[in-house]
Amino acid sequence: MTDLFCAAGLGGRGAGRRLGDPPRQRPSRRRRWMALCAAATLLLGACGDSSPPGQSDGGGDGPGNGDATVPGTGGGEFTGLTALGQKVSSPFDATPDPDGNKVYYTAIIPAADDASDPEGALFVVEAGKAPVMLAKGFISPVQLVVSSDGSTIYVADAGNDGAADQDTETQPGVVYSVPAAGGTPQELAGTRGYFPRGLDLVKENDEDVLYISGTDKDGVSGVWKTSTAGSNLTAVATGAPLNDPSGVATTKTGVTYVADTLAANSGAAILKIENGKVEVLSEGIRVGYPAGIALSADEKYLLVSALQPEIASAVVYRIDLATGDASEFSSGISENTESAGVHRAHNADRYAWANSDDPDGDGSGGGTVFLIGTKAAPLKP
Repeated sequence: MTDLFCAAGLGGRGAGRRLGDPPRQRPSRRRRWMALCAAATLLLGACGDSSPPGQSDGGGDGPGNGDATVPGTGGGEFTGLTALGQKVSSPFDATPDPDGNKVYYTAIIPAADDASDPEGALFVVEAGKAPVMLAKGFISPVQLVVSSDGSTIYVADAGNDGAADQDTETQPGVVYSVPAAGGTPQELAGTRGYFPRGLDLVKENDEDVLYISGTDKDGVSGVWKTSTAGSNLTAVATGAPLNDPSGVATTKTGVTYVADTLAANSGAAILKIENGKVEVLSEGIRVGYPAGIALSADEKYLLVSALQPEIASAVVYRIDLATGDASEFSSGISENTESAGVHRAHNADRYAWANSDDPDGDGSGGGTVFLIGTKAAPLKP
């Protein structure tokens, strides 16, 4: 497994400045938004700015349905996908509802006029219907998850600092909760200032628990967990080798996997956290930003949203956690160039995946949100 990913190399992604460094001065909302976008662009790398011969430049213009199957058997064996949201501006992340029938995603809505700021928004979309906006006003909504009962969406806003026009040294970021039917985002108590870049949700003792990757007020990177009531944030693991933790996925027994986009000098890595101990599972992976990972329903496989070695082409790797063997799924998504978040439905082995593209950088669209089926939970024709 390690050899496969080391062959990918850095590829320009995962290099550059560290997003976890807290800003020293707080510029205007617009300038902060553009700075976050620029920082993400540095991590994404220049290779996403052009397309290899014979490939489109993303934006969902390629095939809307994949017909290839990932080799092997078991959970997360993809069989096809369908594009639910197209020409979306920078969809950072996407997650299915608990049964995997519709998809929630975060994206950017364009400025109303030259004097207005672009802003992040939360949408829901399902097959045959237009996307519906549920909430807006986010700064940098990099990841999201849905509650186990489907009633609430949790959004990690890495750019929100609660002081749009003040010069402070407060670490930005907060996790919001939003009713699945739409409404005003509510700050989740205890999560402000952790610069959140990854979210997962699992049930522990019959209660929903959020796992959050990010950087705390002292600049220490880590993974924390909290109940969905908030105010009881506790550390899962902090400090080295965690550097810039992004996508996170946790088993029912509390074993946590995290994609670290700046792991030493080897590019991104997948880290495993068990009983507070952190170990490198694989490294040298070429990922987009925010990086996305998800566990299959049987928790035997880890799905990693990534990019092909050498070329600007999206791929999802499927890692067998018992053997370390990896296979790939690219049919229907290889035409995309900005691999972003991936999440699994709570009650089905079905996934949402996002191509986080915005070719013009102005909120005019270009990304695509996909629903991916498996042999265990195929999509309807």
